[in-house]
Amino acid sequence: GSSTAAWDTASYTSVDIALDVETAKMTIRQQNYEPTHIFLSPKDYKSVIAWIYSKGAQAPAVGSSIVGNAVLTQLFGLNVVVANSVTASGSLVASPKAACTYREFMSLQSRTIEDPLIGIKIRVAEEGIAMLTDPNAAYFIKDTQT
Repeated sequence: GSSTAAWDTASYTSVDIALDVETAKMTIRQQNYEPTHIFLSPKDYKSVIAWIYSKGAQAPAVGSSIVGNAVLTQLFGLNVVVANSVTASGSLVASPKAACTYREFMSLQSRTIEDPLIGIKIRVAEEGIAMLTDPNAAYFIKDTQT
């Protein structure tokens, strides 16, 4: 799903991020899952902040708290995750524990590297992949950037 305009438009008159997110949540709930997270690219995060700020006259307490805190950790009851791994042309609303299964390639391992007269480095690594096992527990909001 998507807005009638991309989230990064110069004028937010035709953008309704709330409707986009609530449509995603409703669609996931219709499949008997509870959405818990929204995954945003840095560009979409910027667009969400700007959209909320532009709506400040309608909800001044919300707008000022976001601008004052400068960090958005929740959006419409969803935990916000900002990551470069999210495509810049869409945002994902999901119940990650239901939608994905984590498969481990390499278990958690650690090694120490002694550097005489300097210190000790500790390296820790784990490798794996999150596999989409139930796409009904996720909803992709497409075309969020022009």
